[in-house]
Amino acid sequence: MEILQQTPSVARIDLDIVLFRVLAAVNEMPYNAQLRAAESSLDAVKTAIKKVTPETEDYLLYLTGSGNFRYKVATFYKAHRKKQERPRYLNEVKDYFVEHHAAIREDGYEADDLMAMDWNIEDTIVSLDKDFRQLPNTKLYNWVKDAVTYGEGWRYFCEQLLIGDKADNIPGTPNPNKKDMAKPPNITEVTAPEFLDGKKEKELKETVMKLYQQAYGNDWFEKMDTNARLLWLLRDYNDDYSKHW
Repeated sequence: MEILQQTPSVARIDLDIVLFRVLAAVNEMPYNAQLRAAESSLDAVKTAIKKVTPETEDYLLYLTGSGNFRYKVATFYKAHRKKQERPRYLNEVKDYFVEHHAAIREDGYEADDLMAMDWNIEDTIVSLDKDFRQLPNTKLYNWVKDAVTYGEGWRYFCEQLLIGDKADNIPGTPNPNKKDMAKPPNITEVTAPEFLDGKKEKELKETVMKLYQQAYGNDWFEKMDTNARLLWLLRDYNDDYSKHW
């Protein structure tokens, strides 16, 4: 009997999240202790990856650079995070991983974008960030839940457009919850799938545009366009959601 060989794959790891979680937990420790904790945490993530994707042969690390291009798209993007306390050695530890572990970082881009630009269908995306569900049929691994899911492509991007992203301060469509159905319906994380399930790409886009028109009137395209540019994961340096819409 012929034994089918598994195709070697790459695990692309969202190091931003790995480091923030561990460094926040050891924030009062000295720098060297935090560094050891970070390396130990990364090793644990790699071990978990290998258990669920034994075909993985390489691990690539990604970090967000400075000067995120999305801040030029909308001043409200992540504006609520400005006062958020960050682990005190976060920047130093990130620099260490760039220098000693070849972590990939580029100014102007988030780790998410760099991972999406490098992504191949055989890869495993390792992150807790739900945005990667935009990548169609992609294996997504959440090491905290030890769960493997798969990307949904346009279906999920359209859901993001409807509900927005509270973590990044992206509004989506308003939720007026009014009885008059001539007004926009109540769109939440729970109800959004009801408008999208079972629809193909063209129908998904038409549904989103219709709901934005109901929500924002004459300003609907400007609102939708801004949200889409903030939510879309870049596939290359010159990419934009409108090239695919």
